[in-house]
Amino acid sequence: MYNHSDILFHRPPPLCPPRRRNTSQTFVSLDDPPFCAVKHPPPLPPLPDHWECEFGYPKPWDRAATLAFRMAVLISFGHDNLDSVWEICHSEEKWAHDKDRLAQRTTTTTVVAGLLVGATAALIRTTPPVEELLNYTRRGPYLLLLLSFGITLGSLIVGSGMIFITLKCDPVWFCSTLMATRSKVLCTFVLIAYPFVTVGIATALAALGFVVASLQSNDLVMNIGSIILLMLPICLLFVFAWTQLPLLSL
Repeated sequence: MYNHSDILFHRPPPLCPPRRRNTSQTFVSLDDPPFCAVKHPPPLPPLPDHWECEFGYPKPWDRAATLAFRMAVLISFGHDNLDSVWEICHSEEKWAHDKDRLAQRTTTTTVVAGLLVGATAALIRTTPPVEELLNYTRRGPYLLLLLSFGITLGSLIVGSGMIFITLKCDPVWFCSTLMATRSKVLCTFVLIAYPFVTVGIATALAALGFVVASLQSNDLVMNIGSIILLMLPICLLFVFAWTQLPLLSL
């Protein structure tokens, strides 16, 4: 029997027992493959140097560059380093699964961006129903809503292009074109992470616009309630960062 110790010490698999012809009512075909054969996956090629999370900058810039690189990999591919991405590129099954997951995430982000564009466009074209409570047509809140609208439009453009590229991408083209050099690796990070990051920024700007409009109101409930509603998601961001801290440890 071929156990885990044989794999660890690289022992050859046991020889297959000789197959017999018709000695009973059970027929054994000589064309059947041996069931005792053990297939080992071929070794992966070494990771390219420009995929490594290593920088020759002096301290503390080297630590900052390494942290930024790991955060870019985490936001773009959902991994803490490119070793897992390199392994996925050499497995057809893993590549198909990970590519579909990335396309689905980009599609979801693009749908959210479309909803945000529609909501923001409706706000900047209408007058507030009760200006005494919440007047978002003043200069400060209105500029924030316009900025959120423009950023979300850019997210829609990049997200739609990324969906098309992701569905047509294959591992050979991905490694030889998108990830060919260190500069192309960084540009690929930006392209993949841009829709997700910009939708978050646009949502935060729209929320900040409402907070500014509520702070300019003469109603005390609006002033205190807007601050409380804004602090809740900000606290959750710190909670999420704490859960991801082991992945970003240097």
